[in-house]
Amino acid sequence: LDRQVQRTFVMLSTQERMDEGSTWNAVPSVDNLTVAIGANGQRPQDHCDSAENTRPLRWLLGRRSWKGSGTPSLAALYFDLGNTKISEENNYFQVQVDKVYDIVIQNYPACNGVCETHAWHTHGMHFWVLGTGRGEWTGSRKQLASLNKDDPPYRDVTQSVSEGINNKPRDSRDEYGPCGWTVVRFKVQSPGAWYFHCHQLWHIVMGSNAVLYTPASSIPPPPDNLLLCGDMTLKSVVAKTSLTGTISTVNHTATNLKSKKAVSSHSDTHYPCAGALATAMAAQAWMAL
Repeated sequence: LDRQVQRTFVMLSTQERMDEGSTWNAVPSVDNLTVAIGANGQRPQDHCDSAENTRPLRWLLGRRSWKGSGTPSLAALYFDLGNTKISEENNYFQVQVDKVYDIVIQNYPACNGVCETHAWHTHGMHFWVLGTGRGEWTGSRKQLASLNKDDPPYRDVTQSVSEGINNKPRDSRDEYGPCGWTVVRFKVQSPGAWYFHCHQLWHIVMGSNAVLYTPASSIPPPPDNLLLCGDMTLKSVVAKTSLTGTISTVNHTATNLKSKKAVSSHSDTHYPCAGALATAMAAQAWMAL
């Protein structure tokens, strides 16, 4: 029911050039589409100049390009490992278990004018596809009335819509504007850090992602075969698991380090993760829930 919806995320999907090291353009927003699109000079199409290939081409959600953490998100939350990167500024959004949320996926022409289709996918939960439409999502009575809230399809992936001849809805870059929307609704079923992303691999690599995570207090203890990487150290694991009583995790982790002396001799050792993409996709719910 509409009254159960805790928050509606309006995620504008854009292709833009960005300065090296930057993760956002203009005024990012997932709450106000007008703010996200921006005024003249700050619209997505105004950020398509490569400056002689010195500005990387990225995909953004809400004018932000997702920035992953060197430590798996779930571990960073559970072990309280300085969660400054887990914030909305980096496309991490906190949700609550058993609560309902909506996402409006707003399509927008890429730098070449093509209104691309994207396959949007969530980990850890399915969603109801309430409806799709042309142009810009405004939340008008007509758009709201078009949504199917009686028997919508239940999916874990949906295709965003496109429009225009040859998928080019505008003749010139100056006329670029929103070109199709999709509304999905989901209920958070399990604690964790759940990936929401375009399913085209090269778009994932280019930043078209977000993470929906539940509070650290909701996350259960890790399994006995926990491996360390990133900012996870044996010292931080011992500190947390000793408090929660999961001593087997401490013992198993020490065994993995091949020595009972590891608790002291490796207490501050940092271990590399498998890479940003693998880290993000693996760190969802300890892979055992």
